[in-house]
Amino acid sequence: MNCVCPQFSGGQGRPPLRANIKPGRDYIRLYRKRFIPDQTDCLDKDEIIGISDNRLITRWRAIKPRGDIGAGVSCYYIDKNIKVSKIYDAAGDFKYYYCDIIETERNADGDYIFSDLLLDVIIYADGSVKVIDAAEVADALDLGLIDVRLAKKALRALDYLLNEIYEGRFKELSKPADEVETEGGRQKAENR
Repeated sequence: MNCVCPQFSGGQGRPPLRANIKPGRDYIRLYRKRFIPDQTDCLDKDEIIGISDNRLITRWRAIKPRGDIGAGVSCYYIDKNIKVSKIYDAAGDFKYYYCDIIETERNADGDYIFSDLLLDVIIYADGSVKVIDAAEVADALDLGLIDVRLAKKALRALDYLLNEIYEGRFKELSKPADEVETEGGRQKAENR
């Protein structure tokens, strides 16, 4: 795979970030790996705006835009196996938070491969919560696409995320994405 995430900044008004980049390179590649369907996408249009050992923050436009998804800001919690995304529609209006359960790997070049572990949680603006795609974990196990270790990892990460939501601590997880929004005002999908 040959893709480069050329937009690598520290965010609005901050110097470029260089943490965790292999010496001799000035970029990091980001990949999203899916099991159902079996595909790996290069996230070469994502802008990395924050990075540390356990967290990576990106701003992005939808790969396949639809009415409810035009753009977003995502915070990957590498040590917690979750990605919290603040989703905006094509008009730039906030729609919901979409939380993916993920596994993160780094290759020899220091690139990130985020494997979607199938379980997802949507938190709507009214505070309601919906867990989706749980049957896909069973399907992936049945088809040999994931092993028991990954299924357990996904369930433990889902348990952690739901506990954070039910205990009223989700705002701490959404805070990085919320702060990106306030740096430049309401994010317009068509202007990104």
